[in-house]
Amino acid sequence: MKNVYRLLLVLGLVCSLAPNALAKRVKIIGTDNGNTTAPTSKPTPYWTVDAIDLEGKTVTLTKSDGKETQKYKVSAFTKITINGQPDKIENVAAGMKAENMMVSAGTLSALSLVKVKDTDSDGKKNKNKNN
Repeated sequence: MKNVYRLLLVLGLVCSLAPNALAKRVKIIGTDNGNTTAPTSKPTPYWTVDAIDLEGKTVTLTKSDGKETQKYKVSAFTKITINGQPDKIENVAAGMKAENMMVSAGTLSALSLVKVKDTDSDGKKNKNKNN
């Protein structure tokens, strides 16, 4: 019985000290000699539709950095969504950005796309638009 009380006491101490230790750790990571600095990050590469072959039933996707291109088969079972809505391969257009995709043995089982606008809300040319 004494061992159970000791275990509960140790767990209680750990739980009470853990939030303080985490808060201090966050402060250490977020500061640099008292000055906060924004972390530098590289843009995450994404895939865009480069070409669609309706007769051959393939979709060619290119990575945003231009270093990689992949051609995938599309079957009757491929689930395609455009802007969150179920859609058909006939409505897929070059320049669309792939949000999510699932590939099995070189065939797309699911492809979720987003139409990229030519301009943003301020009327400026959209940086995410390939053309």
